[in-house]
Amino acid sequence: MEGKQEIQPMQPISEKPAALDRRAEVPDFIPFLKPGERVINVETPIIKTPNEYPSSLKALKILAGVDVGGSFREIGLHGPSVASRAVKENEGIEALRKFEVLFGRDSLRVALDVSDHYPELLKTTILNLAQLQGVRENIKSEEQVGRIIHEYRDPATDSIAQRITQEHGWEWPYYASVDATVSYVNAISEYCKKSSEGINFLNQQFLGKDGQEHTIGDSLKTATSWIKHRMDYRMIENENGENVEVKNEEGLIESKALFKGSHQNQVWKDSWDSYHHKDGTMANHKQGIASIEVQAQAFDAMLGASETYEKLMEALPGGQRQVYKDEVMDFKKRAENLKKMVMEKFWVEDEKGGYFVLGTDRDDNGILRQLKIRTSNMGHLLNSRILDGDDPEILDKRNKVIKTLFSKEMLAASGIRTLASDEVRFWPGRYHNGNVWLWDTYYISQGLERHGFYGLSAELNRRIWSVVDKFHKFPEFARGGDEPEPMLNTRIVDLWDETNNRRNRIEQPPQEIQAWTVAAMVDAKYKRGNQVLGRQERLPTVAIDQDKRQLEEEVFPSRT
Repeated sequence: MEGKQEIQPMQPISEKPAALDRRAEVPDFIPFLKPGERVINVETPIIKTPNEYPSSLKALKILAGVDVGGSFREIGLHGPSVASRAVKENEGIEALRKFEVLFGRDSLRVALDVSDHYPELLKTTILNLAQLQGVRENIKSEEQVGRIIHEYRDPATDSIAQRITQEHGWEWPYYASVDATVSYVNAISEYCKKSSEGINFLNQQFLGKDGQEHTIGDSLKTATSWIKHRMDYRMIENENGENVEVKNEEGLIESKALFKGSHQNQVWKDSWDSYHHKDGTMANHKQGIASIEVQAQAFDAMLGASETYEKLMEALPGGQRQVYKDEVMDFKKRAENLKKMVMEKFWVEDEKGGYFVLGTDRDDNGILRQLKIRTSNMGHLLNSRILDGDDPEILDKRNKVIKTLFSKEMLAASGIRTLASDEVRFWPGRYHNGNVWLWDTYYISQGLERHGFYGLSAELNRRIWSVVDKFHKFPEFARGGDEPEPMLNTRIVDLWDETNNRRNRIEQPPQEIQAWTVAAMVDAKYKRGNQVLGRQERLPTVAIDQDKRQLEEEVFPSRT
């Protein structure tokens, strides 16, 4: 690509640098540095702000591979969305061009967010991911039968792929995520429910990675089988440093790296330090880690798969229905267990209020422990069926989560912080431990909207839009400090962490046309009744229900 710079090899994370400390160059870092942390690298690339206000629809076209002169109707005809692009003014900055490829989780989120407006994108995303779905066992790529990719790069032409393989041993495609497969099942269920094809979509054929013809119905079955296996068995590292499977008594979806160089945290917050305890110590990666939002996604996937199979059964002769009937019962039983585990194992009430913790890890004996920190992940449950209903316990938890999300420690100028500002590992510009991710905030906004908290949803949307308005781009994240208006990272800063014996990129600029952010903006514009998009009705600006309006006034009085 024009202007592309050669990627320089990164220093291996285990190679200890010389004992320099450049903290004087970044004095704002000093209050957040922990004992044993040294600043070893500071870079300030020249990043330009575009003059023109950006179009989210034009950005979606670019991400979905539609030519500049192409029609919006082509969105979905050229394959799934890539994860990001750089604005034209900054195409020569390598740090802003990290993810211009297909990511399973990212492409599914984009397609689901705009599915009401561009359903073809959801269909083509499902089909492309089905073609890459795992068909064998391969530790170095973490491919497993039924698993959906995390990331697809061509090692023959992609210098980033070559560098990652050299430094970390990854093989391609790379499958190390647990939520991509869960989201894939949800995507199939959603498409079957909403599209004109309906349940007939399960008969759609594709050529699999094994060179054989399969149907989407086959793909759904292998994906749900992978999920169920994860619920039944978990991986642990034994005394010889080998990964072995043991019975998963709790039935949670846990992630565990299969080899040393792989992602330690195989969820959307995949930074190595994002899963930690209240005192800042890292989660135990020798055992599995269960993230709260993945359990909610899996709950939805089990219900969605059961409904899809129930619809399929209606079209089958009576004698062929039993196998699907058994599956439906199994899916519903697993969903019920997940909900029970989430309510019992992930909920806490303390001096900070009531909230769902980030997740669980296990001690060396396999006993579950809470990762008792307040993060934006809890807000994802609002956009899941797991918190639906009028049961008093559910209502209480839902309201307490909303109060926590809108606390001064979690609400920043740009939206909801990924980590509360009074947690030990909070840092205003840290990737998953302080920044505000705009898609993350929008996902929470969607959850608030579906529960009738229209005022709080609108407030979060306003904060997201303010970032785009100010910087004329669709950034991956904004800073989560106490500034009164949105701010973006402009530096690249690396630390050396003596405690964990590794290099840590503590701050970096956001990707500029990030697909999740773009999809959020497209969907939000449709929902607010943009006349250009041919929609006149508008969502309410405050809660209609009196009890919900009272809660809105309590948690954010200046808005209502």
